[in-house]
Amino acid sequence: MNIKDSLAKLNQLDGFIGAASRRELKPVLEAGRHAGLLDFEDAETAFRTFFGLVARDVQIRLLLGDRLELTEATIAGDAARATQQFLALHGAKTGPQGPTS
Repeated sequence: MNIKDSLAKLNQLDGFIGAASRRELKPVLEAGRHAGLLDFEDAETAFRTFFGLVARDVQIRLLLGDRLELTEATIAGDAARATQQFLALHGAKTGPQGPTS
């Protein structure tokens, strides 16, 4: 398989994973924002930020021929790190807001 075919396959996979994840994660992000736990203006941009933090450079490294050890422990660690980084960027600075009367 040449580099062009590899890129096409990765783009296809990325589109599939992105669409499925977007449908599932955007409502969670919106609920977090509504509860005052997250602070962002656009759910799509917030999703892309989180997705980028999770995926990191894995696709590029695979294209370059790196052999990655994607064990359950590695994936769990990467997901936890991505979540911490996302919250550092988009976590509400004031905490949840109670109902306003």
